[in-house]
Amino acid sequence: MAKEKTLEAIRDINKLYSDAGYSDVGQFMKNVAATESNLGMDKMGGYSFGASQIDPIKYKDIVQRATGPEGAKRVQIANQYLQDKLNRPDFDILNLDLAQENHNPYISAALTRMGLLNIPSAIPEDLEGQANYWKQNWNTEAGKGTEEHFIKQSQFYLDETPDESFMDDIVNPGYQSAFLDTMV
Repeated sequence: MAKEKTLEAIRDINKLYSDAGYSDVGQFMKNVAATESNLGMDKMGGYSFGASQIDPIKYKDIVQRATGPEGAKRVQIANQYLQDKLNRPDFDILNLDLAQENHNPYISAALTRMGLLNIPSAIPEDLEGQANYWKQNWNTEAGKGTEEHFIKQSQFYLDETPDESFMDDIVNPGYQSAFLDTMV
C-alpha cells in the first residue's frame, strides 16, 4: 500500500507542476524514492519525512527558498492542491511540523518537487546521469548513499518497459495457428 500511494503521489504532484509549466521529473522523483526508502516501504523514523527523506535541514532550505514571485508560485501550487487533497483549508506547506504529518506521501512529493526546483541544473535523462545528479544534489557527497545503489534501486523498482515491448514485431504464423487450434 505504501508503494502504491507513494507512486500515485509522485505522479499527481509531478503532473501538477508539469501542467504549470515546469519540467517533467516524475521518473527521477520515483528513482529518488526508490533509493531513499524503497518507495516508502521502509520504516520511516522521525528524523526524515516521507519517501524522499526530506530532513529538517532540507525542509528549512525549501522554506527559505520559497521567496519571490517564482517561489510564491511554487508554494501556491502545492498549497492549493494539498488543501483540497487533504481537506485542510488552512494547510500551509511552509509551516509544517513534519513529525505531525505522519509521512504523508502527497506532502512528501510536493516538498520533493519544490526542493528539486531549487536546484539550478537540469536533471539528466539517463540513469547514470541521474545517479550522479542525485548524489551531488540530493544525497550530497557526505551522505552514505552511492550512485551504484541509486542505479540498482531504480532498476529494481522502476523498470517501466511496457509489456508490449517484449513482443516481436514479427508474427509467427505457426505459433499462432497452434495457439488458435487449442482454442477451438
